[in-house]
Amino acid sequence: MSFIPSRSQKEAKARLLHKTTDNILVGSLESLTTAQIAKYAGVSSIDHWVKQEGFRSWFLDKDANEHLIQSAADSAIRAAIAILEDPEVGQKGAPGYKDQLAAAKMLLEFAGYAPVKKKEVTNKEDPTRDMSAEDMDKAIAAYAAESEQMKRDLELVGAASETNPKVN
Repeated sequence: MSFIPSRSQKEAKARLLHKTTDNILVGSLESLTTAQIAKYAGVSSIDHWVKQEGFRSWFLDKDANEHLIQSAADSAIRAAIAILEDPEVGQKGAPGYKDQLAAAKMLLEFAGYAPVKKKEVTNKEDPTRDMSAEDMDKAIAAYAAESEQMKRDLELVGAASETNPKVN
């Protein structure tokens, strides 16, 4: 049987992943001590949790939720196929014709056979739609000033890296 985490364990894992994902200073989670893991997870200790079979591998698995979703998708597809192929359709206790149609529709959509719905673009999505000419001029001027400042900052960084090779 696989490990089933408690709510507090799930919350601790969420804090751990939030603080360590894409953090180059942390390194791999597997290389951390339990004290370091507890610190990043925002709990005083995980020693009692580590004793539970399957906890450590679940806790350090960044893709655990993706694995669950894939497993659930597999189960959903198999259930829909079972409904679609049920030979007793319409009989008491068996899926009805509406259930079969719903299962067929879901499977066809999942397989990519459903028509693609095109998103209709409206003027409401245009942030400049209600701007006056004066406001538009101000926005353009602010953008131009910001662009000029970024250009100057980049030139300073380039000049510093040429004179000081340690900056690279």
